[in-house]
Amino acid sequence: MRWMLLTGCLLFAVPGLAQEKSTETAIAADSKTAELDAYIAKAMHDWNLPGLSIAVVKDGQSV
Repeated sequence: MRWMLLTGCLLFAVPGLAQEKSTETAIAADSKTAELDAYIAKAMHDWNLPGLSIAVVKDGQSV
């Protein structure tokens, strides 16, 4: 009976722990995105560009 209670608790606790990690990852990704946006804006200003296109490439394929 105890193992069923423990299993039930773990089933509810594990997704909550996973959620915290993905939130931390999302915050880190937002920080990196902000850095990239700032870099692109500065490059556009420095090179006097009215616009540009960017592609994300992984293993020779655009993502």
